[in-house]
Amino acid sequence: MLYPSARKILVVCLFICLGCSPGFASRLDGKTIHFSDFFEAILDNEKMDFTDHSKGRTGAYYSTQGFCLYDEMILSFDRQADDPWDKRFTNGGELLRVKKAIDFKQCTFDEVYWLVFRNMVFEESISFHHCTGMKLLFKDCVFKGPFLFNNLCNIDFIEFDNCTFERGIALVEGTTVNQYMKFANCKFIYNESFFKNPRVNKDQYVLGALGEVPPYFKFVENKQEYDLFFDGCYFAPINDSVGKNTHYIDLVHSSFKSIEFRDCDVNVPIDLAFGDVANQFKFINSKLVTIVADAINFNSTNAKLDWKIFAKQKISIKNELGKFINGADIIKSQNKYDFETLISVYALFYSSYKQQGNRRSANDCYVEWKNIETDYMSHELTQKFSTDTWFNWFMNIFLKIFCDYGTNPLKSLAWSLIVMLVFTVLFLIYLWNFDTTEHKDIRFVFRNFGKYFTDNKSLIEIGEMMIPLKDKQASAQELRNYIDENRAVLPAYYRLFGMNITRPKLSFQSMFFFRMGHKILGKWSDAKKTKKFLVALLVSCWIATLLLKIMLIRIFDAFTMSLNSFSTLGYGDLPRSEAMRYLSIIEGFIGWFLLSIFIVALISQIIQ
Repeated sequence: MLYPSARKILVVCLFICLGCSPGFASRLDGKTIHFSDFFEAILDNEKMDFTDHSKGRTGAYYSTQGFCLYDEMILSFDRQADDPWDKRFTNGGELLRVKKAIDFKQCTFDEVYWLVFRNMVFEESISFHHCTGMKLLFKDCVFKGPFLFNNLCNIDFIEFDNCTFERGIALVEGTTVNQYMKFANCKFIYNESFFKNPRVNKDQYVLGALGEVPPYFKFVENKQEYDLFFDGCYFAPINDSVGKNTHYIDLVHSSFKSIEFRDCDVNVPIDLAFGDVANQFKFINSKLVTIVADAINFNSTNAKLDWKIFAKQKISIKNELGKFINGADIIKSQNKYDFETLISVYALFYSSYKQQGNRRSANDCYVEWKNIETDYMSHELTQKFSTDTWFNWFMNIFLKIFCDYGTNPLKSLAWSLIVMLVFTVLFLIYLWNFDTTEHKDIRFVFRNFGKYFTDNKSLIEIGEMMIPLKDKQASAQELRNYIDENRAVLPAYYRLFGMNITRPKLSFQSMFFFRMGHKILGKWSDAKKTKKFLVALLVSCWIATLLLKIMLIRIFDAFTMSLNSFSTLGYGDLPRSEAMRYLSIIEGFIGWFLLSIFIVALISQIIQ
């Protein structure tokens, strides 16, 4: 009878004799292999059992179709053996499926050559532990499981082109990137059913190492600067109530040489809190829902941050509970510390735009900043009233309405025009001594037209009665006589001009219409019904023309009066009407205030 320990040794020896693995070691462990060997290994059917050796390893934890662990391999490129895989990456090839989870530990990659993947579907998770020298290129690949770099992995660079991530990607626990990570035309999605049923092997769980649902995109606590690029990428929104608050782009407490989002559609928050960007910080033609940026530090002169991307309170901070909050949330909570933290972020963006000379973005950023401040004070007044707070709130409201907090001097001019037009209408309602029209003209014309009907006069006679010759008539007549006497000598343009300037200044300056009307209509007593209708129409048109002229003159005079009062030029005159006098004083005070705002806002913009 054999003791249990002896039986165990015998079983192991039997496995060795049969050339079989005891279930916790790959046939490639500890070997130097070519890239082609690597691909053959991940595509074959070799799988492992759940043992203490696999506990805590990503492949064993997330796997539902089996896994394989690879330890201490050395990958070396061989031109003859590996050239087909290079050609496949360049030219494409049939779809390849990796059906098992693969987990690499303490593997060393070739110092010179890149490991390239194309048109492959990874059904389970991929993870690396303590691996060095990684230079990886993925194109047209789908990752249905998590993609993780754990435990002090050292990466030279990684590129993903037209790849899909269905369970997220993360670089954690001391992993570093020496050069860059680039994602081009990639999709990041999560199936909501996965949140409800993560399908993990909890027996392989090690406290603090792995979570049931992998992060969306995570690379935190990284102090070694590297370049991170997202170009044309799509991050699908997470509608799950739990996942929405925990799965996002997490780059907190990390350092970057450059970070760029270009032509991206990002429907999850980006957490860059306490981040440091040494060189270029870019968001170009991208869509965001939230960016968490408290205590972020970036090179303002090299930043390319289109304010339209961040407008409408997309800038947020993280509160003590770890929740992302924007201006609207802080206005409700009235947390002074959170309010001041958020304002400091807006001030940083505003300062960056000013340093770049981007005045439009700086103004738009400042307006949103002041809107949050105004709403915060408004809510504060409902809880606790103070004179200082009320005065600051009132001034903010006033400046917001009339000049966008001093950023828009043209808005104050627009309001000035509105004020002048309003007072123009008020001045039109009353009569005042600045009226340049003679209101007796309409009565004079109307009465003389009446003589056409009552005195049996011709239209020519009526026209002559309506031309007020007065003292100037003699000189005008002399000029007309001179022109008539010398018609043969004087040029046509001189005669035409001379006849025009001899006309009286007021309405109906030419007798042409009267002569034409006389030829067509004759006298009222001789006219038939049809002609009488034409007479009535002609008279109505003449009177309407005079009324229109008087109204236009009155409107112009009213606007002149309003402009005079608004600009406080004065001329030493005020309307005689008491109501008009008071209105003029009120408009003058408003004009003084609005013009002062315009000048201050204009100077502020010029200085900027």
